[in-house]
Amino acid sequence: MLIQEEIIWEGTPSQLVNIKCYVLCGIFFWTIIPLFVMYWNYLKIKNTKFIITSQRLISKEGVFNKTTEQIELYRIKDIILIEPFLLRIFNLGNITLITSDKTKLNLLLSAMHNPNNMRDTIRNLVEDLRVSKDVKEVDFR
Repeated sequence: MLIQEEIIWEGTPSQLVNIKCYVLCGIFFWTIIPLFVMYWNYLKIKNTKFIITSQRLISKEGVFNKTTEQIELYRIKDIILIEPFLLRIFNLGNITLITSDKTKLNLLLSAMHNPNNMRDTIRNLVEDLRVSKDVKEVDFR
């Protein structure tokens, strides 16, 4: 039986991630180079996209060279939510996914909106998928 995959959420990190760069470059804007640095950092965040489907988490990054990584949701072992003060003011947070994926052990979703809801959504999707695919997690240490 093939389960239809549907997109649950998609979005990009907040530009607030670049606030330190923007402030420093704003101070030294008269040297012209900081304007290019600001624009490059803006493009890097703008071209980072996360897509959560009913089966996978897809990460797309890159301005000129694009990298797309996929993590099966049932491979997510733990979810860590970190809410630094500056991000918490704007209802943002960093979510780190600890996975059993061979190519990407940790995936950082930085400056995500409504991080508590996103964490709970990912957790529920992971649990539902594990039950539907009858996946059991075993750690050997």
